[in-house]
Amino acid sequence: MLAAQFFTIRQIAQYIGMDPDNLRSIINYDEGNDLAKAYWKGKMKTEILLRFDTLKFAAAGNPQASQEMKEYLSQQNVDENA
Repeated sequence: MLAAQFFTIRQIAQYIGMDPDNLRSIINYDEGNDLAKAYWKGKMKTEILLRFDTLKFAAAGNPQASQEMKEYLSQQNVDENA
């Protein structure tokens, strides 16, 4: 929920009463941890919505949105071939 609103790890840690460095370590290095899963899922949820909007604007001819979509495509291609 909080990661989906792009709150920082420090802000989330304060909200849940956890040390920010511990939470950051869990998020970055313990993929199986429920906190890490929730963080990444929440963040991706909003990022997906933003990308749909960007794609819609690109299809309508917005040059900045088109450039962003091209960059996303490039990143995807690089990752596929990693």
